[in-house]
Amino acid sequence: MVSLGSWLFRRDFDEDDHTTKSAVDIRYGVGNRIRSVVRFDGTTVSNFFDSAGRISAVTLPGGNAAQGQVITNNFGYYANGALASAMNYAGAVSNVFDAVDRLAWSTGAAPQSAVSYSYYPAGQVSNVVSVAGTNIWALDAADRVSEIVAQGRTGSAVRFEFAYNPTNGMTSTISNLARGLVVSYG
Repeated sequence: MVSLGSWLFRRDFDEDDHTTKSAVDIRYGVGNRIRSVVRFDGTTVSNFFDSAGRISAVTLPGGNAAQGQVITNNFGYYANGALASAMNYAGAVSNVFDAVDRLAWSTGAAPQSAVSYSYYPAGQVSNVVSVAGTNIWALDAADRVSEIVAQGRTGSAVRFEFAYNPTNGMTSTISNLARGLVVSYG
């Protein structure tokens, strides 16, 4: 690994059972990207980059760090630079994008870990569906969020309504009347 620069951070602590003379050494590479960090405990986190300058892997202490065991997180990208996947020993997360490069679907390592996204024509999220349930966003005539309804897989829906200041268009009230919640902004 070629290091083009380094920055050392040190600080001393008091004598009340705090660590003394700790240091973090941050090493930079091409493009002023952080290549590695030697942490206070002496372990190292290393970043690796692909030819486009995107982070392709991160190694960090894991398992028995004293024996040099590390965890490696790997990242893959689509040609347009969007994150296609992230993976390590625990599994992988994969992303699928629609024709206009918006996140449409994401799946993880856990069973039923898929999340899907839908959008309004102007690009705002209209709903998100996951194992926890469905969140639906409604918009007013000015394309501002007017309502969010969270419908869990079990139980009733929770509804939040938004009102806006007619002078500056900023949020003036968020309410959930069924639960007696009203938050107003000045």
